[in-house]
Amino acid sequence: QQVLFRFEVLQKILQYNTSVLALMDKIKDPKNYEKNMTELLNELQEYSNKLDLGNRVIFKGYTKDVLNCIQKAGIYVSTSNYEGISNSMIESLAMGIPTICTDCPVGGATMMIKDNENGILIPVGGESELIEALEKVASDSNFAKKISENSVKIRKEYSLKNIVNIWEKNI
Repeated sequence: QQVLFRFEVLQKILQYNTSVLALMDKIKDPKNYEKNMTELLNELQEYSNKLDLGNRVIFKGYTKDVLNCIQKAGIYVSTSNYEGISNSMIESLAMGIPTICTDCPVGGATMMIKDNENGILIPVGGESELIEALEKVASDSNFAKKISENSVKIRKEYSLKNIVNIWEKNI
C-alpha cells in the first residue's frame, strides 16, 4: 500500500539533522528552483538510504501522470504548519483516499475534514499523532473504508450545482 506525502513532509525528515535555515538556504534562489529541488531530493534519498529504508520509500519525482499516481495511493498525508484550503487535500478526499492532515491555525483542513469521519486531523507538530493515525488507517481496513466512503461525499457538497445555488441565494 502506497502512502502519498506532499514534498514538504519529506523535507521535514531533514529537519532532524539540519536547521530550518540551512534547509531554506538550499532553496533560496527561485531562479534555480529546479536545481535546488533536485539537490534537496538527492539529499532526501541519501538520508533515506542512511536510515536503511531501502525500497520502502520511493521518490517518484516529476510525472505527467499525476492522477494515476494519486489513485494508487493508500493514504494521503499533509503535515503543513500553515495551510489554507489545500487543493491536493480536497482532491484526495474527493477520490476517496484516506486523508490525514494537520489541523493548522488557518483552519483549511478543519473546514473539509470531520475528524475520524471523512479523514483524520492531527495537531501541528504532532509526530506521535501522525504515527498513530497512519497505523490506524493501515491496520484497520473497516475504518479506512469508512473514512474513504465518507470523504467522496465532498464531491456532491462542493459540486458546481451546489456552489451556484449558494451564490444565487446570496446575490
